[in-house]
Amino acid sequence: MDWNMVGAIGETLGAIGVIASLLYLAVQVKGDREATKANTIQMQATQGRDLTLALATSEKLTPLLAQVTRAFATTNPELRRLFEDQFGVDDEGAIRLHSFWSTIVSQSEAALRMPMSDSERDHLSKLQSTAFVGPAGDWWDVVKNQGIAQPEFVAAIDRWREPKEQP
Repeated sequence: MDWNMVGAIGETLGAIGVIASLLYLAVQVKGDREATKANTIQMQATQGRDLTLALATSEKLTPLLAQVTRAFATTNPELRRLFEDQFGVDDEGAIRLHSFWSTIVSQSEAALRMPMSDSERDHLSKLQSTAFVGPAGDWWDVVKNQGIAQPEFVAAIDRWREPKEQP
């Protein structure tokens, strides 16, 4: 074997090493991108949750907002009727409930977008299917198509809420 052949083998092994390094780097970059996306989603959900929880729990802001908007009287009469007739809550209660349930929707939607295993996704779907029942389910039926969540999330919640056939 001469030195040219040894050099050629070395160059070939070097090229294979470079390709392997590039593939490894591509996997790492993809993982970093997914982690950054998940972090951004979580930050946005946290900010939205903090805002709506502040509204739901504020002793000063909620009455002021109730006075100004009269709990959606002009913008959403169907929601207003739901809060007054079915739930029997006043303007402040309507704003607090709407804010609270909007927070649950925001957090659930953010969680659904996060990378998770199949068992984690199954657990989340069971939690969400029970979160949108009763009064919260009635509220969801009124607001789900009013931009409160992305269409994919609305479809997922509606699938989870469908009655399951009993064996």
